[in-house]
Amino acid sequence: MASTVPAAAHAQQPNASKAVYALDTPDSVSEWERIENIQHKQRRKIDVCLAQQLQDGAVSERAKGLRTLRKLLSTFTAEERSVFAILQRKQDCSVERVLRDLIRKRVSPSIADSTASQEMLALLDLLQGLVLIHYDSKIRAGAKESQTVLLTFLPAKNIALAIAAIEAIQCILVDSCQNLRVFESIGGLRLVCETLKSKRASEAVLHKCIELLCVYMQPETGYPDTSLGDHTRMMPVSTKRDAVAQLVGDAFVKRLVDIVT
Repeated sequence: MASTVPAAAHAQQPNASKAVYALDTPDSVSEWERIENIQHKQRRKIDVCLAQQLQDGAVSERAKGLRTLRKLLSTFTAEERSVFAILQRKQDCSVERVLRDLIRKRVSPSIADSTASQEMLALLDLLQGLVLIHYDSKIRAGAKESQTVLLTFLPAKNIALAIAAIEAIQCILVDSCQNLRVFESIGGLRLVCETLKSKRASEAVLHKCIELLCVYMQPETGYPDTSLGDHTRMMPVSTKRDAVAQLVGDAFVKRLVDIVT
């Protein structure tokens, strides 16, 4: 995937921040203050980055904010990730919410323009990194409206944008039964398979579609959102393989299974 933000998909836990506040030592007050200081510094940096992106100034200034935020996320320590998870509970500091709004706002016929497409690529790349380090953001990014917007890029003539969108969807789907079910409900599986069969799709886009299908057909046992008690979200691998086979044929699915296993 394009994003350089480190990922530990199965290690993501919705309540990862608990460790930060497990303060049982005599110095708990000073420790609390230290954590609060980290949180305030993070918030200031995020606010500056997002302010640059939200302003109506030059694209270069907006891009600078995206690059700075991406670098910030990619260099988080384990403790800083936990603090970031706490910070993301605040609606006015939700990076996912801002990215979602910006991506929706930037989707237009002018996206074919090189400057606009480069900015969209940066937004999609940042979204990938965010959902891989913060599980709650992954779940929010997997909402019906958000996934629908990302799927609009699949038939795009801009190959780089199509690839970035597929990679973002893949990051959203991995380790989430809920997001997989949304993907199915909005026709995402059908669209990916139709893209695979399209004579107009580039080889690079076809390869990314195959990667996404391999992720889709993975067993869902152990996904973090199944531990929340809603096991009805899970779908057996055999059912998913049958669904893909109906769209691209049994022979193709067998080749995919060989890749996965």
